[in-house]
Amino acid sequence: MEVRAYIKNVPSSPKKMRFTAANIRSMSPVKAIDVLLYTPKKSAQLLRQALLSAVSNAKSTFGTSEDLLQFKSLIIEEGIKIRRFRAGSKGMAKPYRRKFSHIKIVLTTSEKVASASSTSAVSDTSSEVKKANDEPEEKKEIEKSKVTKPAKASAAVKKPRVVKAKS
Repeated sequence: MEVRAYIKNVPSSPKKMRFTAANIRSMSPVKAIDVLLYTPKKSAQLLRQALLSAVSNAKSTFGTSEDLLQFKSLIIEEGIKIRRFRAGSKGMAKPYRRKFSHIKIVLTTSEKVASASSTSAVSDTSSEVKKANDEPEEKKEIEKSKVTKPAKASAAVKKPRVVKAKS
């Protein structure tokens, strides 16, 4: 199954966005979100928001896990170009174009991994149930009663104040 996110008119030039997108294409979307969080570029934050949107679309529409997702395509397209100008010398106008881009993300789930993980999840839970049934009930009750909050170390240890004598 495929999940798509198409974000239009992102305020960054396509060339700058493509440099950042090239770094994350080979990663999984979850890892790419973490990497983009610490990448010091404006385009990285914009890509991260688009990627979060695509992952949340996958969760809400199909109910898939984030770990099963992978990139099918990540395309940065050219958006609109707004014509602007800066004031130049002798009353001249120096024109430039403010460039925008479109982000197109298509995510897929790996069917092999999904089927293998579902069968292994069933076998893992059945083995956990068997282990839980083997333990006696008294031991379970003792473990529950042992849970307490740890004491704060900073409040318990106070250092004595040292005052130097004047000579």
